[in-house]
Amino acid sequence: MPVLDLTMEQSFKLRRLEDLLPAADKDDIITLFLALQRQNFCLGNTVSNLVKQWPTHHPTTPEET
Repeated sequence: MPVLDLTMEQSFKLRRLEDLLPAADKDDIITLFLALQRQNFCLGNTVSNLVKQWPTHHPTTPEET
């Protein structure tokens, strides 16, 4: 089950970013957005690859491993 709740530290950091974002330079925001999007694609590809390689038959006894 995925954990969708933020920790208190994460909530604080997110709020700080929200407060500072209006004053940020547009080029910096674009750079950050592109880097985060690339990281998101890589994470998605990694999860898809793990799911594809997940064994469909799990050993039930120590002898099968």
